[in-house]
Amino acid sequence: IPALTTTHASYLESWYMAREPAAATPDTEDAGLGPKRALLIGINYRGSPFELRGCINDVQTHRDMLVAQYGFGAKDMLILTEDEPKDNWPYKKRIEEGMKWLVDGAKVGDTLYLAYSGHGSQMTDTTGTEPNGMSDCIC
Repeated sequence: IPALTTTHASYLESWYMAREPAAATPDTEDAGLGPKRALLIGINYRGSPFELRGCINDVQTHRDMLVAQYGFGAKDMLILTEDEPKDNWPYKKRIEEGMKWLVDGAKVGDTLYLAYSGHGSQMTDTTGTEPNGMSDCIC
């Protein structure tokens, strides 16, 4: 499931923005596909000098899209935001646990979805695999 949240016109014209997915229906949502899992992370950094305003809204938009368009249920999603109970706040340890939950036991035919909205950065690519010499990271 390609996903893009941006306001940059050059990205909005990319191939994966060309068409809307069909709505899930009872006869197609389980058509030979394995389990679905989604990890949705939104960090507004409330109360910090680096506070953002739309990251939790992004998570809510992803959640609504996964339910309406792809037939995900609440049990299929792990949501980490500052609006959740404190044990599901998006701290490093909880994000790592969430990523482990997302991929543990995954097999061919499963649907895995990861969405992150928050600060990001770049660091020097030490593997030599990035064409621009920089690796993206979350903050």
